[in-house]
Amino acid sequence: MRRAPFLRAAAVTAAAILGCTNSGENRITVISSTGTVTGVVYLDANGSRVIDAGDDSLANAGVRLVHKGGQGAGLEQNSAANGSFTFTAVPVGDYSLQLDTTGFADTLQLVRVDSQTFTVQPGATSRINILAGRPLVTVAQARALPVGRKVFVIGVALASTTAFADTTTDIADVSGGLRVARARTAFAAGDSLRLLGTLARRDSEPVLNDPTVFALGTGFFPAAATLTTAVAATASGGTRDAQMVIVHGALISDTLRTATSFLLTASDGSGPLQVQLDQTADVAFQTASLPGNYVPGNRFDLLGVLTPTGTGTWRLKPRSAADLNLIPPTPISIRAARALGPGQTVTVIGTALNSSTTFSDTTVSLVDTSGAIRLTRLRTAVSAGDSVRVRAVTASRSGQPTLDGGTTTALGRGLFPAAAVLTSAAAATAAGGTRDAQLVQVLNATVNATATVLGNYQMTVSDGSGNLTVVLDQAAGFTVPGIYVVSNVFDIVGLLVPTGTGTWTLKPRSPADLVKH
Repeated sequence: MRRAPFLRAAAVTAAAILGCTNSGENRITVISSTGTVTGVVYLDANGSRVIDAGDDSLANAGVRLVHKGGQGAGLEQNSAANGSFTFTAVPVGDYSLQLDTTGFADTLQLVRVDSQTFTVQPGATSRINILAGRPLVTVAQARALPVGRKVFVIGVALASTTAFADTTTDIADVSGGLRVARARTAFAAGDSLRLLGTLARRDSEPVLNDPTVFALGTGFFPAAATLTTAVAATASGGTRDAQMVIVHGALISDTLRTATSFLLTASDGSGPLQVQLDQTADVAFQTASLPGNYVPGNRFDLLGVLTPTGTGTWRLKPRSAADLNLIPPTPISIRAARALGPGQTVTVIGTALNSSTTFSDTTVSLVDTSGAIRLTRLRTAVSAGDSVRVRAVTASRSGQPTLDGGTTTALGRGLFPAAAVLTSAAAATAAGGTRDAQLVQVLNATVNATATVLGNYQMTVSDGSGNLTVVLDQAAGFTVPGIYVVSNVFDIVGLLVPTGTGTWTLKPRSPADLVKH
């Protein structure tokens, strides 16, 4: 195939005039009444709309030479194997060139000629090159074209070619958005691109398949349209397909794990929207990192591209964890958290009464001025005395409220409360349950009996009001039996932990919590 020159030639040679050597009455002047038109038909391979080094010559293209006055209708031919054409014995006059590409499987059209009109002069050669190419259309025009049409489209990439597991991404221009599948060259979000691809349909919506990609630099990234969850779920009646949108204040109500994604169901109150966290998009969306903050009860501002399911609904696909902005809830009191039913995500602020490594079950008691609650299965470590903000899910253990699976934010050192002084009998019932998870002190408690239960050393003590079980958790650093034997008397500080049978045990946090008389 002949490659295009870097500079186009459109020169017209001067007319040739022949004459005899004698002057006077025997002089004869011969002037040609025809000229020649020649050139090359090029294929615009990269969509630049100019003839450049990347373009190939185009064989077998119909070239028609049309006289400005309507004459010369029979002057037509097909370009040669190297794309060239030549019209000889062309009558002088003004002409234009037309291109007939109906014989090609791909839809080709005339892109440009060196001169729209030109003059054939006597004995001269006019060199006029032609550029043919596939249509260059807007995104909206591409979406309206039939399946199988091959076109150029210019747009800005909304996501990279590696963002999603199904190899699709999206481009946009001012007219709309369009999915791109199996791009032959990698690109990044924000790149301005010219793509040559074939239009198809996937999940009932247009898609540009197998495009060849030409990079144009960095594009102007379109602003995301703000939609409700209900409108996003229909892509605003399909008009927002493949576009970037944002949904504010969407509350997660349910989650589902699939082979390639973690699906959230979220709503801002207008209706449900499914949000697809594609594990290819971000390490934070992979199984080892989930569910993280993506749990029922959490509220997010959600940014992503709308992708059809093929059933008349759309999913929102964030490109990374940065597209999901967690909205911190307003903290509530511990007392309010204890009153809630299970399964609700809440935030509380309090002081840790023990560290997350104090007890073998890793539980932590958290206290504020309204009460205390146990934290179970904390995701982050805390130390005794830390003031923390905790975001967790309400649950219960051994018949008492807990906050489960929480994450903490350190706020500094908290105000450590004084231990409430109770009798051994009152401690054994947590003062009717009102002192659950709190730090209390029992004075002058005599050890009446000892035992080892489930690996922990237990003492039965009493100050004369009634028996109380004290559990010396091995993780807290106790050496037993040591001084913890029958008849010894102690002042004991510890946390009240329910047994699930209507009674509580007292759990000292370290040997320092027991002072022997």
